[in-house]
Amino acid sequence: MVENEKHLIDQALNFEKKHVHKVYHKIAHHFDHTRYKAWPKIVTFLKNLSPYSLILDIGSGNGKYLHKNEDIFMVCLDRCSELNIIARNKGGEVIDGDILSLPFKYELFDHCICIAVLHHLSTKARRISALQDIIKVLKIDGTLLIYVWAFEQENFNKDRIQDLQKNDIINIHEISVDNSTIDEPPSNLNIHKNRTQFLDKDLLVPWNLNNKCLPNEGQKIDENIYYRFYHVFTQNEMQSLLSNINNIQIIESYYDKGNWAFIIKKIKLNNKL
Repeated sequence: MVENEKHLIDQALNFEKKHVHKVYHKIAHHFDHTRYKAWPKIVTFLKNLSPYSLILDIGSGNGKYLHKNEDIFMVCLDRCSELNIIARNKGGEVIDGDILSLPFKYELFDHCICIAVLHHLSTKARRISALQDIIKVLKIDGTLLIYVWAFEQENFNKDRIQDLQKNDIINIHEISVDNSTIDEPPSNLNIHKNRTQFLDKDLLVPWNLNNKCLPNEGQKIDENIYYRFYHVFTQNEMQSLLSNINNIQIIESYYDKGNWAFIIKKIKLNNKL
C-alpha cells in the first residue's frame, strides 16, 4: 500500500471514530430505549428464511432483530461494545467486530443482514470494501438484506420516489461505474435539521440525549447533543457501488420508511468465487 493510500485510510478511520464510534459509545443506552421496534419488512425477510439457517447481523446494535425467527441461528456483530452488552443481555450470540474486517471464514453464513450501517462509512472506497467483505462470508446462493438512508425522503419528495418501490429487478451492469478506489472523508459538514429534507449527501445528524426517554432507573446521563456522520444515498447510488462486485445479483429493491433497501444474492461465476 502506498503511503498516500495509508494516510487516507487512517484519516477516514479517525473521522469515523470521532463522528460514529464515539457517538454510539455515548448514546448506547439511550439508543436501546428509543430504537427497539423492529421494522416489519426486515422481520418478514427473517421469518421467510429456511429453518436452521445461519445468519449474520452486521452492525446489530442493540439486537432488536434477535428472536424474530426462532428456527434460525443468528450471530450479531457490532463495533460498539456497549451495544453488544445490551444485545448479549437479550440472549444473543454477539461478537465485537468491524464491518471492514469481518472475523469469519469465507462462505460461512447462509444469509446476512446489514441495517443502517453502510451509511456511516465516510468514503466510497470503504463502502465498497465493506460490501465486498460481506459477500465473502456469504455462501453461494445466500442473500444479503441491506438498508441505507435515502437522500430522497418520502415526506418531502414523493414525486421523486420512482421505480424502486415496485421491487423491479435491476441490471447492475447497465449502471455507469466510477473506478476510483480511494477518496477522502468529507469535511466542513453541515448539521442536519431534524424533520427537514436533506440538503447534502454527507452530513452530521444530531442525537439529543433526553432523560425523559429513559425509564426511571435512577441513572443520570448528560443532556448533550452528539452528532453522527451519515452519507445518505441517492436513488441508484447503491447499484453503482454493487457493480464493483462481480458475483452478485440484485434480486429485489424497494423504498421503505426513508431507506433504500436491497436483497442481494451471491452467485457462482465461472466455477470461481
